[in-house]
Amino acid sequence: MAAKSTFTSAEYLAQRAELEQQIRVAEDDHHRAGYRQVLGEATQDDVDKALVSLDALKNKRRSLEGAWEESKRQVASALADQQLKDRQDTISVIRELAGRRRKAAEDIASAIQGFGQAFQKYASAGSAITEAARPFMGTIGMDSFNAIRHAAENRGHEQMIVGLLREIGADFAGIDPTGAKSELDRHGGFSTWLDMWDRVLEQRIACLSPEQAA
Repeated sequence: MAAKSTFTSAEYLAQRAELEQQIRVAEDDHHRAGYRQVLGEATQDDVDKALVSLDALKNKRRSLEGAWEESKRQVASALADQQLKDRQDTISVIRELAGRRRKAAEDIASAIQGFGQAFQKYASAGSAITEAARPFMGTIGMDSFNAIRHAAENRGHEQMIVGLLREIGADFAGIDPTGAKSELDRHGGFSTWLDMWDRVLEQRIACLSPEQAA
């Protein structure tokens, strides 16, 4: 935050009030000296001295006002500088976080490739189990063969995979897989899609730039 001014509003008001009181007293002294001069109880020198004292206090008041305005200007300038710095720092933080998000997305895409390969191996192994049992279908009977095939090829594992994803906070409820695939194809792939949203984010944070605050 901006550095605190050493000349506070409370200090200014206190000094202003004190000076105003001194000026009122000096004005009374000046008027009194004029009356006394008319009555022959004071000289022109006494009147001049009272006026000099009054003018000195008024000059002091003008100096106080100038100091207060300068103090406010310095505080406002320091605050504006800090706000610009805060904007620049925020943009840097957002860009750093966007980089982390991009890296995480790329890691997810890479992990999905491994997941896809493992999923295909899982499904292929299930089908292979069925085929391994098929030659004995006539011996064990259709019911027993179908029971083996059901155990080998049922899609319960897919439900468990969705449960595992939910367990780690990856919830895709409400997302249409077909629509998502079409969108992916429309953008030319995941990497291209990431590039687009990186550009969109950069455009959105432009409002934080110091130039926008000018």
